[in-house]
Amino acid sequence: VPLDGVYAGRALVNGQSHAAAVSIGSLPTFAQRAFQIEAHLLDFDADLYGQTIELELIDLLREQRAYGSVDALKVQIDRDIEQIRSMQQLDPARAIVHA
Repeated sequence: VPLDGVYAGRALVNGQSHAAAVSIGSLPTFAQRAFQIEAHLLDFDADLYGQTIELELIDLLREQRAYGSVDALKVQIDRDIEQIRSMQQLDPARAIVHA
């Protein structure tokens, strides 16, 4: 299992690759301890409930940490997404690596 943190990655959905911001761990800003994996697919607008997706982690952006407010967390998420958008490794034309 990867370390808790926020990762740049790609998600394979119905044969198509999408850049993704992936959070692994708990939700420290909300004082939650349950382990979870959340993937935010950039520029994707469809219902994924009940579907299987494959995630490929490309790079660790930062460790998880608690923020003083939800607004501060949103600002950081926006920064994470902008950083991910600039990463050429997330090019959808590249094949997802099957380990």
